[in-house]
Amino acid sequence: MTNFHFITATALILIPILFFMLNKRYYYYSIIAIYPIIGQSISAEVNLFFVTINPSMLFGFLILGLTAIDFLLQPSKDRLLEILILIFISYALFTSFFSPLKFESFSWALKIATWLLILSASLKIFTEEQNLYQIHQAVSIAVVIVIFSFILSKIGFYGKSVTYETGVTLYGGGFETGKALAYHLAVAIPILALATVNRHGISQYFSIILIFTSMTVIILTFVRSPVIALLVGFLSYQYFDYRYGDKRFLKVVVIIFFIALTLITITFFASQSQYTSRWRELGDKYAEGRVEKLGSGRVGGLIGFYDYYFYKASVFRKVFGSGLGSSYVYLGTNIIIHNDFAEILMGCGIIGFTVYLFILLRVFRLLIQSLKKTKEPTIARAVILALSSFFVFISFHMTNITSGVLVLSMWAIFNGATIGIAQASSKSDNEHSVHIL
Repeated sequence: MTNFHFITATALILIPILFFMLNKRYYYYSIIAIYPIIGQSISAEVNLFFVTINPSMLFGFLILGLTAIDFLLQPSKDRLLEILILIFISYALFTSFFSPLKFESFSWALKIATWLLILSASLKIFTEEQNLYQIHQAVSIAVVIVIFSFILSKIGFYGKSVTYETGVTLYGGGFETGKALAYHLAVAIPILALATVNRHGISQYFSIILIFTSMTVIILTFVRSPVIALLVGFLSYQYFDYRYGDKRFLKVVVIIFFIALTLITITFFASQSQYTSRWRELGDKYAEGRVEKLGSGRVGGLIGFYDYYFYKASVFRKVFGSGLGSSYVYLGTNIIIHNDFAEILMGCGIIGFTVYLFILLRVFRLLIQSLKKTKEPTIARAVILALSSFFVFISFHMTNITSGVLVLSMWAIFNGATIGIAQASSKSDNEHSVHIL
């Protein structure tokens, strides 16, 4: 069965190669739609030349290589962003030489490089508004696959499960953990919402159903961080729509949110001991004085990071870094920090961390500029959703998802494409105005 999974997933990997040669946009759509299948073949490992590999690793290296080629061949659209990304990738790879886990640090840097390159390349390749809805369709396919995988896992047909210390069981389909499943759905929801604010009819209703179903599945996975991230994204959507939007769809989104909240509340009270246990666990541990155990040990990881970085790390490691993904070696906790900002500060030092912050600031600035300049209401709503997606991404950064390369690739494609399309639309409007004058 393992060989069958490996052969099937490897065959699917050939699809992006074909699209890369024929149509670059469909290459990026295929990344979104195919990964939920390949990502569930992670246990289908094969020993090749003294190295253990799986289809997910093969897919990751393939996407990295092809996207790097596309990134280099496409004309520059935002030179500052491209320079910052290249500097950070080069520096992150360089710091792996300082790491006690050189291979792991090098691999982690390559994973981050993949979605950063996808972000910049998407900004270059997508220029038409209809491309956003093609991305939406690819995301819809991915979400259906993920939801279906969860259902099969829940009924015991296949897949993996993990039982928490509270007694609840997390079903993750064929993914390495159920967290990957929940993260995937949470990142997809702002993209699914594109059809709810800019489309009518079947597409709109189908997207609403997918959003509700995704929220329900996220709740049933008992993973807390996607719930918090989506709340942050929802609040940011309300803010930017109120400040920059036409407020036409503000009411619709609020209604959808409160319907979903009502359904979730009913689910909680229908089986309180089970569905609220992961949240009540936070209060129980706080009351017991086990603050370091809050957030599945994330608070303890941050305490360990603070003690090491500010009191034990040498000046050299503070400035230049210790290598990405090697934090647990220095903290002595046998787990990573579970906070991307702390991990990058420790792994890449002040130098790399500063460059990374500038990348995030540049992406945010490009989104705001796009929102201010665009004259098309539909594109403006898409940018607002991209901004809400950006804050979902920032929220996930607090829980360590940077190395989730292909989950973040979906976010990177949507945000990069939205910026590129908004810029093309603004340029077209300006040229039209000049022509009229």
